[in-house]
Amino acid sequence: MDVSVVIPAYNCELTIARLLDSLEKQDTSYSYEVIVVDNESSDTTAAIVLEFSNRCSVPLRLSRQPRGVTIATVRNFGASLARGRGLAFIDSDCEPPLDWIQRGGAILDSWNWNVLLAGGCHPPVNGTWVEKAWHSTRSGHRQGSVFVHGANFFIGKKIFDELGGFSPFLETSEDYDLGKRVSEKYKLIAMPELSVIHYGEANTLLKKIVKERWYSKNIYKILSENIYYKPYWMSVIFILNIVVMCMSVLFINMGLLAISLFFILFSVSALALFFCIRAKRYSFFIQLLPISFAYILGRSIGVAEASLMFLVRRMKT
Repeated sequence: MDVSVVIPAYNCELTIARLLDSLEKQDTSYSYEVIVVDNESSDTTAAIVLEFSNRCSVPLRLSRQPRGVTIATVRNFGASLARGRGLAFIDSDCEPPLDWIQRGGAILDSWNWNVLLAGGCHPPVNGTWVEKAWHSTRSGHRQGSVFVHGANFFIGKKIFDELGGFSPFLETSEDYDLGKRVSEKYKLIAMPELSVIHYGEANTLLKKIVKERWYSKNIYKILSENIYYKPYWMSVIFILNIVVMCMSVLFINMGLLAISLFFILFSVSALALFFCIRAKRYSFFIQLLPISFAYILGRSIGVAEASLMFLVRRMKT
């Protein structure tokens, strides 16, 4: 077996059939199997997968993991069942092109299956302006970056097993953590043009705030390994400016209020510009301004909550 496709699934009855259909129709010379790990969905996800497996022309297996384990644990379990020399991870709310396995497998093969290939994502045709603008920022990750989108990447199984897979204790940023560990010993190739349609990205500003807040849950684990992690320090500066702004309103200090507002607007604008420069695309700069504010606000709320929990734990010990 050449490639094992691993899909973590939870309450994805609206998207899983489309993904499985695309995987069955792959135009490839590589042998492959599909492994779906259901995280105790409460909808008809498991039934859909089972029904599809009865008529699927490629090997398709359904396994389960109990609710409450991390997404990293779900993915690791799927990888433990894999028989392929390479692993292809894709999320249940994605849809790959028909040459996805062929292109990913060919690059793994050319590196003797000892490489991580980080693919990209793009929004559906009917995606909202939030989805389209945000996805535009994720299309230009340069070589040398350790960014890995868990929704779409290929990796040699030997590498994955040697490094212990995803860190099972991380609720978020487990893909970034894996990319960082892989890059320290093996080759990581950024290939955003190997892109899949992603139907599950936040499509409103409120959902963006909630999602970025969630990404900060494990911020101190990430910070312990990378003290220069930019989203953390950006959030700290943003929080300090919010505190200064509130104090200036409380004590009616208009000068201090103006300074704090300037730095908040500057931070948002600088972040939007950074996204544009990184992706080498500037057409979404205006739309990225409110999205960047939602990004910083969500991350800052997450950092504040994580900091409070950290202090509470320290006080108890």
